Amino acid sequence: VSSAVGETGGKNLWTTFETTRNGPLVLHQEFDVDQHAGSSYSQHLQHYKLVVDFAQGKWREQMIGGNGDRIEIFDGQDLFTFEPGGAEYTRKKQSGSKDERLPAPFENRLDWGKAKEVERGPCGFAGKDHTCVIVDVPIKPWLRQGGPGEVTTMTGGTSRVMIDTETGTWLRCHISAVVDNVGFPVQWDVDYNIKQMSYG
Repeated sequence: VSSAVGETGGKNLWTTFETTRNGPLVLHQEFDVDQHAGSSYSQHLQHYKLVVDFAQGKWREQMIGGNGDRIEIFDGQDLFTFEPGGAEYTRKKQSGSKDERLPAPFENRLDWGKAKEVERGPCGFAGKDHTCVIVDVPIKPWLRQGGPGEVTTMTGGTSRVMIDTETGTWLRCHISAVVDNVGFPVQWDVDYNIKQMSYG
């Protein structure tokens, strides 16, 4: 039976993650990702690996496989996007903390005031284990600018997340959302499953 996490409890989980990612230690995570995007016109499936590193408010995200390799790096001020081995890149200035985009799956801002706890128990780490909580949380709507004249919006979505309560890191995440890209609504279903993690 689901129980309310409450806005305070949910925000505490996010605050714990913010402390971890802004701290001096390096958080390294590797996820296996399965993504399904479907509409009345087409269905698209892809599987890829996602590597994410955090330290001192900076981060690096690498997508391996799927529609192609891609690396994004946030240096604390600017967001750089480029292909591995390529000499060209794009740079986007982050105007403030509210504008800062995080790497997947953390990029989706959750409405913690409406979070529901599903389960609580051991995370399953080898050696010294931590306590994890599984929560169902609505995703706050977002709008993102792509190429010229290209705007992508997410008008409604939910996320089920397994969170390490000691570090605030996400170990598993399922996202179900409707995304509209220039007037074409698409149903997104994405699963992130942790395969390797280190913190130190």
